Amino acid sequence: MQKIDKFLMAVCLSSASTLSWADCERPDRPTVPNGAESTMEQMVEGQTAVKAYVAAGDEFIACLEEAEKSTIAAIDKDDEEAMAAAQAQNAERIKTHNEMVDEMQTVAGEWKESMTAFKAKSN
Repeated sequence: MQKIDKFLMAVCLSSASTLSWADCERPDRPTVPNGAESTMEQMVEGQTAVKAYVAAGDEFIACLEEAEKSTIAAIDKDDEEAMAAAQAQNAERIKTHNEMVDEMQTVAGEWKESMTAFKAKSN
């Protein structure tokens, strides 16, 4: 019976944690223009999209961090099972956080390569 109680608690915490993520909107990855083939207008539009994406990514990460703090604050610190379940959910948030950072770095790298190709084409 105790295993069932632990499972149900983990499911409830999982649901509560997921709900706290409801306000966290992961931004859509922008399409980086091909600098070797793009016009100046397309490059400016691409730069604007990349900057907006990075800003939205930073907001998403801040939202995840706030959700983690809220989840931990809402749990009885003396309840080891609840703390363990919350920590498992927070590990998932950390994974999502790291994926977002990696994706933002990838997009920034793609933008840099695109801009380098655009400048080379112009010379």
